[in-house]
Amino acid sequence: MTAIEYRPLKALQPKTKAMISAVKKRYGTSLTGIGGVRNGSNGHGDGLAADFMLRAYNSAAGIKAGEKIAAYLVANHETLDVGFVIWRDRIWLAYDGQWGSYSKGGWGKHLEVSRGWNTTTRHMDHFHAEIERSVPRS
Repeated sequence: MTAIEYRPLKALQPKTKAMISAVKKRYGTSLTGIGGVRNGSNGHGDGLAADFMLRAYNSAAGIKAGEKIAAYLVANHETLDVGFVIWRDRIWLAYDGQWGSYSKGGWGKHLEVSRGWNTTTRHMDHFHAEIERSVPRS
């Protein structure tokens, strides 16, 4: 297994904070927590990503709530500067506006190697949203 290089973590970026605030304001009751800066991911390590943990993620209501939040982020990606969203083993990319397979689409290979595919690494229990890298960072 290849060692993961850990570099200094950056603070949560202003655009990431704004995205988190917008999601919390609209959908806070559907969430159990929000993760931001951490090692193991360039987006998280650079303060550009957030993981939104969903209440009852495996129930029909939890999935519906996650779909609403994902749809909100996609519909507002230009305003919020969202570059991509991962939810229920699918990834949406702003550059082409399409949803595609995540774990079977060649994405997240670092997760497959380091932790294997499971409920969390396939983003079944939460969704990941990341700010577009072309946005100036503070």
